[in-house]
Amino acid sequence: MNVRWGNDQVLTLAPDAASVTAGRKIASAGWSDEGATESAVWGLCKGSGKNPYQTIVDVTGPAYKCSCPSRKFPCKHALGLLLRWSAGTVPDAERPAPFAATWLDARAAKATATTDTAKKPRDPEQAAKTAAARRARVDTGVAELLMWADDQIASGLAGADVNPYARFDPMAARLVDAQASGLARRIRRLPEVITGAHWPADLLTELGSVWALARAHQRLDELEPALADSVRRHVGYSVPKDVVLATPGVEDTWVVLGTLDTEEDRLLTRRTWLYGRHSQRYALLLDFAPPGASLPGRPPVGVAVTATLHYYPGAVAQRAVPAGELTAVDAVPAAPLGLSARAARNVLAQGVAADPWLALVPVAVDGRLGTAGQAHVVIDDAGDALPLRVGDWASAVAISAGAPVVVFGELSSTGLKAMSMTVDGRVWPL
Repeated sequence: MNVRWGNDQVLTLAPDAASVTAGRKIASAGWSDEGATESAVWGLCKGSGKNPYQTIVDVTGPAYKCSCPSRKFPCKHALGLLLRWSAGTVPDAERPAPFAATWLDARAAKATATTDTAKKPRDPEQAAKTAAARRARVDTGVAELLMWADDQIASGLAGADVNPYARFDPMAARLVDAQASGLARRIRRLPEVITGAHWPADLLTELGSVWALARAHQRLDELEPALADSVRRHVGYSVPKDVVLATPGVEDTWVVLGTLDTEEDRLLTRRTWLYGRHSQRYALLLDFAPPGASLPGRPPVGVAVTATLHYYPGAVAQRAVPAGELTAVDAVPAAPLGLSARAARNVLAQGVAADPWLALVPVAVDGRLGTAGQAHVVIDDAGDALPLRVGDWASAVAISAGAPVVVFGELSSTGLKAMSMTVDGRVWPL
């Protein structure tokens, strides 16, 4: 039987607090025809209607299927079923029940079809023509951006705080048309820096970064290959998944250290950070879905998985794609050793030196939770501190109980965004 998740790991999957409460309640409801294999859990839950709800969870994703009308993923029935599975209430079975097998077989067939499609050889000639046409469109957009940026500086930034979206959105839209979505995103975010007393300097800094990226694209063929790959990514080029999977992979046992769901440009994004036990490398998995659709499931924080990951090209390798499913294993998660605050800053500095447009790096910091005035911080043994952003500060303090912890998160120029915390070898989601 596949490793059963802990109660806390199940609850991290809940889309909101109300689902946690409902899931706990439904776990003690009337269930029948339950079972579990190495890859799935299923059961029938009695509802208000004549027929029970058919609930199935593919734990390799995870992915969920329930006949209830809820639009939440996972729904309360899936959470309740997983809580029962976690508690050992769901019996093992040799094969799924027929109602579960239908959905599971369809998922397996779809995955096989996707793999077969990815294995089809790309037409080199057609790929070259497509790439050349894309480059020409981006070149045109970049040239317009540079002229626009020169005009912004020549006319001055005074008044940019008056209706800034009207000032920046037209250029962003033009870059979208030019297939430079990365540059468009940076322009669209410029109004966000127009806050506080020092916004002119902050805006000038951001404009300078955009200008430098555009100029780097104009000299793309002169750059080192790794830096050129980074520039393409920041500008908005995508790398086909099959191209990434053709590169050497890193096979390891990985621990899930953090997940974060965001919505931007009418697109849902899930960021999942992994850390390799043997490779001692971080890896970022990105999943996307349009509004109203559900994001692909990933194992919860604290779970150890086996997988072969292939990294996307770039000066700083972060994003990766798995070759196949992430398989949860019964192993003690090997969380990374924590760094000092100074060492963490050095990691960020080295990353930015290699990729000047890098926004953040994954780090684990060893220390204690504390405050500096009104700000939250993590303080290392030397007394050095990093600004800390935590969703639920009270829960983080309660979990740490004042003891030394290892805080994992995304470190940027503004501080550490905490995603999980390791206490006495146990990884807690934040």
